[in-house]
Amino acid sequence: MFLHPDGMFGWADTFTSDEAKARHFYCELFGWQAYDRTEDMGAHYTQFFLDGQLVAGMSPMPPEMSAEGLLPQWVSYVLVHDADATCVAVRAAGGRVVQIQPIRDVLLVVLIWPAWAGIQNMFANLRAANIASGFGFLSRNAGFAISQSLIEYDQATSTFGRVFFVGLLNTLLVAGVGIFFATIIGFVVGIARLS
Repeated sequence: MFLHPDGMFGWADTFTSDEAKARHFYCELFGWQAYDRTEDMGAHYTQFFLDGQLVAGMSPMPPEMSAEGLLPQWVSYVLVHDADATCVAVRAAGGRVVQIQPIRDVLLVVLIWPAWAGIQNMFANLRAANIASGFGFLSRNAGFAISQSLIEYDQATSTFGRVFFVGLLNTLLVAGVGIFFATIIGFVVGIARLS
């Protein structure tokens, strides 16, 4: 059952270039309480509450918006029972309906935006914890022993890159030996069942 009449604003959120400043401003201005919902939403998102009621949301401004020269802005959402009928009414009243390209925009919003936000969040957390990311570690000295190696490996001088190749070759050796013996055992069992 649809509880709201057509034309009622149902939600509002803002894209901002400075989340900390905007959070402070709106909380001071309206007495809102801000809660970080990044973990719940899968992307960086703040929700504002007033007296326990959810009133608005806030996201960082996507780089595409900044690149287009757009300023921080509020976005309002209007509730309607029938979107198609509302589009006809908009056109009849002289308005223009801008339709999104469903596949591209849904893919962007549902898959790419949360993934991008998650990656950005991961890099921010790594920087905050002073943990280096990337492949630079492959050239650092590993400093630990490996009991079996098909290629030369020296605990004192070998790098993590060398450790990777030692592990890869060891894995291929074990897989090859396993395949060989599995084939032999399978062949013997198959012949034995025929006799």
